[in-house]
Amino acid sequence: MTLDNASATQDSAPSDERNPLKRPRPRPVISCLECRRKKLKCDRTLPCRQCVKAGRSDVCAFQPGQLPEPRDSSYDDPTPKRSRNDQTRPLAVNGDDASPSEQDNATVTIPHDGLGMFEKLQFRVAHLETLLDVDHTVGTVQRNLADRGGVRRDRPEASQVALPQPAISRHRLPTTVFPDAAFFMRGFAAQNSEDPRIQRVADDLRCLHYSLKQFHKRPHIGSNCVGFMNLLPLIPSRDVCYLLSELYFDNLEHCFRILHKTTFNRQLNEFFLAGETIQDLSFIPQLMAVLSMGALLGTRSECVDVAQANEGRLIPMSIVYIQDYLDSLSSKKLYTIPILQTKMLLLILRWMRLDKNNDLWRLSGDILRHALIMNMDRDPSQLQEPTSPLQAELRRRLWMTIVEEDLMLSILRNMPCMVPDFTCQAPLNVDDDELQDFGKPPSPRPQDEWSDSLCQVVLAQSVKDRLHACQDLRSTHSIRYEHVLDHTRSFEKILETLPAPLRFSHQDNIASKAPSRLMARMELDISIRRPLMHLYSPFAHANNERDEFSEARAGYLQSCLMLDVYQDLFDPKYSELGVERPDGYWDFFYNLYRSELHQAVSGICLELKRISTSSQPDTPIPTSGLLKTQTYSRASLIHAIKDTLEPMVRRIGHLGADLKELSYLTIVFNSVKSAQYDPGTVVEALEDLVAACKLQLCRNNIPIIQDQNNAATDTSGWTPGPGNDIAWTDLANFPFEFDYGNEMSFDLS
Repeated sequence: MTLDNASATQDSAPSDERNPLKRPRPRPVISCLECRRKKLKCDRTLPCRQCVKAGRSDVCAFQPGQLPEPRDSSYDDPTPKRSRNDQTRPLAVNGDDASPSEQDNATVTIPHDGLGMFEKLQFRVAHLETLLDVDHTVGTVQRNLADRGGVRRDRPEASQVALPQPAISRHRLPTTVFPDAAFFMRGFAAQNSEDPRIQRVADDLRCLHYSLKQFHKRPHIGSNCVGFMNLLPLIPSRDVCYLLSELYFDNLEHCFRILHKTTFNRQLNEFFLAGETIQDLSFIPQLMAVLSMGALLGTRSECVDVAQANEGRLIPMSIVYIQDYLDSLSSKKLYTIPILQTKMLLLILRWMRLDKNNDLWRLSGDILRHALIMNMDRDPSQLQEPTSPLQAELRRRLWMTIVEEDLMLSILRNMPCMVPDFTCQAPLNVDDDELQDFGKPPSPRPQDEWSDSLCQVVLAQSVKDRLHACQDLRSTHSIRYEHVLDHTRSFEKILETLPAPLRFSHQDNIASKAPSRLMARMELDISIRRPLMHLYSPFAHANNERDEFSEARAGYLQSCLMLDVYQDLFDPKYSELGVERPDGYWDFFYNLYRSELHQAVSGICLELKRISTSSQPDTPIPTSGLLKTQTYSRASLIHAIKDTLEPMVRRIGHLGADLKELSYLTIVFNSVKSAQYDPGTVVEALEDLVAACKLQLCRNNIPIIQDQNNAATDTSGWTPGPGNDIAWTDLANFPFEFDYGNEMSFDLS
């Protein structure tokens, strides 16, 4: 036994000598979150050199538990590292009285002999809680110290300590914005309610949904039956193709510029001249996407005829064909401008047919990576390969469209925007027919003149600011109010100083009154207002009795009311658009901007909840900056919400309408309408909703099916969730098949 052990020891000795010594585990790197995100070398001070150099001192923050030394001097003379045992180290706190650039550097020094060890420890705990956004301040700790015995009189007074500026922690947002509605939904979704009224309402809503789903049901389209020869019978006549393409360019090529109209019309002529003998099939996917989007607009009778022809197979077969075509390309043929245009058209088409935002967000990420491989983020003037004026302008337009799409979908999904820093310049304010493949680029028009690219030109001027604002909102643990207001005030100023052709009051000629111009102005406003509301939202939903976030509340509410007004622009009951089928614009607004509209309704309900629980019947919102002080009463907010829900009931039988979302909004609204929550009021409102929907279905000649024994379970469609609107947090889902957001007059699978 001993010999074996000795032998084993001798055998293992050479092995240990051969093995190199293990290096000690490196110490964890302490870097600020900005340097870590950008992979820069950080000097571990607060603020660090990199953030000071980039002018981002206010966003320099460190991970909890990795607290650096505060920077007490200028950038050129950084504070040397202090010993860990130095008891006179200053505590850095944010000061309201300091300037914005000095707030992070405001300090209070703890005297070495002024306090005991316990008091010094409490000061340091208070400093840590300030960094972690805990509801304690140094002033609170000092008041606690004053109540303790044995404290020296030479301690710093509470008046010498600056309170931190208002901030919101991501983990301290209210988990349930509408607790009464959440409580009612949990009982409503239980399906075993003892209240016969609730059970009857649930059965009626399920019956209405099933009837709508069966009415819009269409056969499935498989990918094995889609090919070019199968698509030819679905392509309408030449005149109808020109009509649908004209509708596409007039209504959809504003903020999202993808195609060059002159080039597309030339290729369309060549397609009809070649017929079935066409050799280049790269144009076919773009043609099918344009025809499908023109048909989805539905503003002319030809749109409806094309969409419903052949059992509504044009749009689903077009989507399958485009996807199969993209999957069949090799890497050499994939990274070209026409293929990138086809991918972007597919994204817009799937957005119009109400695909889930999660799927659209993934497709947008694929398009962004595609563009980065092609160096689209760099301006064409920086590329080694020469580009024609047309190609250069197409690259700028496509890149700005990709950025806008990714920003939009990232906000809608409440996910980080993945667009990196770029040098691509804004496109020119010119019409499509001014761009040529040869010669010099055309001179841009002034922004007080309308052009095909005016909307995108104006958006491109602020796209970097909107990107940085949304990225800053997610880059730190805490959201600083003053830093957010710097962004929101600049966006409010942009909305106030839009060029004349983009204002709703601009009606100098007949063309400026066209519905397509109204849609362009609305799309531009929502593109700027979407990140604006995204920045306002955390502070507007914060439970703050001191009302420190009044400007955010006012801005958020005004944006909600503005979105609420837009529905009247296209409502056939009130508007006079002068088109054959005004319902097309009406459906377009509700289907494509329903997330923003739902956020607007929840924002108005949030303010109504505050007024209902307040002792004052009218709540004035004091503001600063560009926003004016306004007073909103319960009656005015209730009227605004009713004006939003009533059109939703009228279009319950339209394509893309969702009974589930309408039920959610009805429950939330009636739970906050009065100061005292009454479940009976909510049940009565749902009963009125069922009666109104039944009446509307009868007017639309949609049969109501009572027998649901063979109803298949389907969880597809839109379901209220956190997304970009935290008001839906903790609201229960209905357990039964209760949505058909993706169902239209043709199969979308």
